[in-house]
Amino acid sequence: MFVDASAIVAIFNGEPQADSFTEALEQNAGGLTSAIAVFEATHPARLNMGDCLAYAVARNLKVPLLFKGDDFPKTDIESAV
Repeated sequence: MFVDASAIVAIFNGEPQADSFTEALEQNAGGLTSAIAVFEATHPARLNMGDCLAYAVARNLKVPLLFKGDDFPKTDIESAV
């Protein structure tokens, strides 16, 4: 079983599906997920896959990031404005 970030967030936030998701995880020991899914679910910015790509490219090129929204200010990336 592969676990998406949305399931992890649902469990952390106690959403209506949390119990069934937790039960599925318990019944399928060894569930897989990606580092990106864990980052999406646990980092305060809650960056999605596209956001993670933009962050990584800007960080790798050592350039500021032009963005809209309140997610990137919760990271250490430099804003272009």
